Amino acid sequence: LPADALRDTLTAASDAVERYIDEARALTPPSRARSIRSGIVGDLERAGRAIAMVEHGATIMVNVRRGNRELEGQTSIKRGYLNLLHARQAIAGHVAAAEGLDSESDDTQDLLRRSA
Repeated sequence: LPADALRDTLTAASDAVERYIDEARALTPPSRARSIRSGIVGDLERAGRAIAMVEHGATIMVNVRRGNRELEGQTSIKRGYLNLLHARQAIAGHVAAAEGLDSESDDTQDLLRRSA
């Protein structure tokens, strides 16, 4: 897609990540899973920064068509994309860690329940 066509998608993605961060912060995990929640919040924040980097690159690409600024825009988009991939992989790791906790334990019955 051309860079200017990404604006709505990036805005929606950024809004979604912010909502996910708020939801993750509202979770009240048992003590054994607090680090998992913290990791999820941190990696969602990382994803938000990555989306902002892609937005920055797309803005440059819309406003400049050649030269060093165009290369800066391309680099920003690529770095943001790679950071999104890494954040997604890290979040998948947190999910696996949460699933690996002993589900028989009373302390992990509702591993990531919302606070009341």
